[in-house]
Amino acid sequence: MIPGGEFIEWDRAAWEQYIRDLAIFGTNSFELNKGRRFVAEIIDSYGLDLWLFFGHGDVVDMKTLKDVEKRFADLKGLDHVFIPLGDSSGTERPTIMIPAAEWFAPLLKEVHPQAGIWLSYQCQRDHAEHDNEYIFTYLDTRRPSWLEGMVYGPWSRGGIRDVRLWTPGRYKIRHYPDICHNRRCQYAIPKWDRAFARVWGRNGIRAMPRMMARVHNVTAPLTQGFIAYNHTGCNNDLAKFVWSTMAWDPDNDINEMLHDYGKVFFGDKLADDVAEGLLMLEDNWRGPIADNQGIEKALERWKDIAQRSGGAQSNWRVGLYLYKAFIDAYVKLKYDAEMRYEAEAYEALRRAEKDGVESAISAAGSALAKVDKEFKSKKELKEELASWGLDKYEDKELRKVVDNLYYALNDRQWLEAEFAKVLALEDEAAQLACINRIINWEDPGPGGFYDNLGVEGKQPHLVRQEQWEDDPGYVHSPIEHHRHEPDSTCRQSWLVSVLTRYDTPLLLRYEGLDPQAKYRVRVVYSGPYEPVTRLLADGQYVAADRHQISHSLQQFFARFAQAHHQTALGGDGGIEGLGPGQKLQRALVCGVGAHPRIEAAHRLQVMVEDIRPRRYECGQGLLRALEIGDEHFHARGRRQAVNLLDGIGEDSRTAVG
Repeated sequence: MIPGGEFIEWDRAAWEQYIRDLAIFGTNSFELNKGRRFVAEIIDSYGLDLWLFFGHGDVVDMKTLKDVEKRFADLKGLDHVFIPLGDSSGTERPTIMIPAAEWFAPLLKEVHPQAGIWLSYQCQRDHAEHDNEYIFTYLDTRRPSWLEGMVYGPWSRGGIRDVRLWTPGRYKIRHYPDICHNRRCQYAIPKWDRAFARVWGRNGIRAMPRMMARVHNVTAPLTQGFIAYNHTGCNNDLAKFVWSTMAWDPDNDINEMLHDYGKVFFGDKLADDVAEGLLMLEDNWRGPIADNQGIEKALERWKDIAQRSGGAQSNWRVGLYLYKAFIDAYVKLKYDAEMRYEAEAYEALRRAEKDGVESAISAAGSALAKVDKEFKSKKELKEELASWGLDKYEDKELRKVVDNLYYALNDRQWLEAEFAKVLALEDEAAQLACINRIINWEDPGPGGFYDNLGVEGKQPHLVRQEQWEDDPGYVHSPIEHHRHEPDSTCRQSWLVSVLTRYDTPLLLRYEGLDPQAKYRVRVVYSGPYEPVTRLLADGQYVAADRHQISHSLQQFFARFAQAHHQTALGGDGGIEGLGPGQKLQRALVCGVGAHPRIEAAHRLQVMVEDIRPRRYECGQGLLRALEIGDEHFHARGRRQAVNLLDGIGEDSRTAVG
C-alpha cells in the first residue's frame, strides 16, 4: 500500500477509510514500505496482518539490536518482513544479503517475536543477473528455521511452478504481483495498441478487471496467497479489489464483483452502470484501436455516471474513471484522424514523379497538418477536463498524458524528418528514389514476408509457445514491448518490439516457402537488457562472424558493405546517427556471398537464443521487424550500407520496421 496521485489527500482519516474499503472486500494483509507508525496502529486495530517491505539492501545495516529497535519498534503488530534479494535499488548480491538476513532474524525476534521473514529471488542489475543456484542450494542444504517462505515477484526467473519446484516443501510461496504497471512489467497489458502505449505512461490509470481476475486464477494455486506490488496509489484502485475478491474464491463472478464495487462506492442505483462502465474501459485497451468502436460509448457512459452521482468533486473514483475515459476517447479520435490524413499524405507522395517532388512533399505535409486544425487544442482540452472537475487529477505521472496526446500517433514526425532530407538532395532522381523508399517501406518485394513483430495483426509468423490465458507473465512466450518516447521522430514500428524472457527462445515460423528459392533473413535487434544473441534457421546458425558495432559510421559501412561476407553485428556499441533516440543494439544480416545461405524447403523456423552465461538470463533481445524476400531481388544493387543512413536501414523494397 503506497499512496500516490492526487485522488486522495492522504491524512490519517483517508488511510483508515481505504484500509476499511479493502477489508470489506476480503483484504486481510497490508504491506508498508516505510515505517508509518500510525498506519501500523490502524491495521493492528482491525486485526489485520502487517507486513513490511524491507528493501534496498537495508538488512545489511542491521548490525545490533539497537539498529533493529530503532527501525522496527514503532511498528505495532508487525507480522512479517519481506526482504527482496533483487529488483530493488541498492540491493547487494544474495551472497551478502542472505547471511545478513540470517544475522538479522534473531534480532527481529527480540523486538517482534511473532514476525516471520520472507525472501524473494528477483534478478538484479537491470533485471539481468541472478544467483538462483546459490539461493536455492542454500535453502536445500541449510533449511533455515528463521525463514517463513519465498516470494515470487517481478523479474523472477521462471514461473511460480518453477519456484515451487525449486523450494523445499516446508517453505510457503507468496505471490508479489505487479498490479500497477501497464508495460515493461510482470503482467503487461496483452496486445496493447501502440497508440495507447504512446500516450499513457507506465503508471497510467488501469481498469482491467477480467485481465486481473485471470492473472490471479492462473497463478494462485501454488501460492499461500498474495500481497501486491503497488506504487501508483489509486491509479490501480480496481485491481486491488479484484485480487482480494478472487483470492477468497477464484470462482467468483467478475460481473458480480464489479456490481458490488459499484454499489459500495457509487451507490445502489448506479451499481449496474458502474459495472458495465468498468468493463467498457477494459475493452478500450483490448485489440487494435482502429477496429474499436466502443471507446466513445465508454466516455458517454462515464459522463452519465458523473452527472448522476454529483461529479468528480463528490467522489474521487468518479474522477479516476472519467479521466481515463476522456483520454482514451481523445486518443481514438486523434488516431483515426491522423491515420486518415497519413493515407492522404502517401497518396500525394505517389504523385511525386508527375507533380514534382516539392509539390508532392508540400501536399503531403499539408495533409499531415490537417489534424492540427481538426483536433482540439491542448488549451481547449484542458478546459473541457476542468469543466468536469478533472483539472486536479494530474499528478506527476498523469499530467504528462495530455502532453503526450499532442505528439503524433502516426508516422508524421518521422515523415516530416524524411521530407527535410529529401529536399536537401540536389538530384531529382535521388529525391524520387528516397520518396519511393518511404512509400514502399513495408513492401518486402515479390515472394517476401514482412513482420512488424510488436504490432498485433502484423506478426503472422510469430510463434507463441503458450497463450496469454495460460502464461500471463510471458515467462514462456513472447511479449510486445513498447518504447515510450512520444516525441521521437522514429517510425512507429521502431518503437514497438517483441521479446522473450530468460531461457525462452523467440521463434518465427514460415510455412509454404518455395523449395526452389533462396531467401535472405534480415532482423533488427534492439532492447534494454543488452543480451548476447544468436540466430538459428532450421537449427543452423545463420551468423558465423560476430563484430562489435563501431561508433564510426565510415568504419562500420566499409566493413558492412563487403558483399562476399556474411556479417553478424553485435556488441555493446550503439550507432549514433541512425535517427533521433535510436540505438541499434543488435543486428544480424544474412549475406549473399560465400557463406551458406538458407536453403528453403517448404518451411523455415527462425530462432533467437540468448547465449550469455547463465548468470545473465533476463532478455533474448527485442526484434522490431523481420523480412524474408527472394534473393535475386535483394541482391540487386548491393545497397545495404547506404540504406542504413536512413534510419535502421531500408532501401525501396526492404522492411526492418
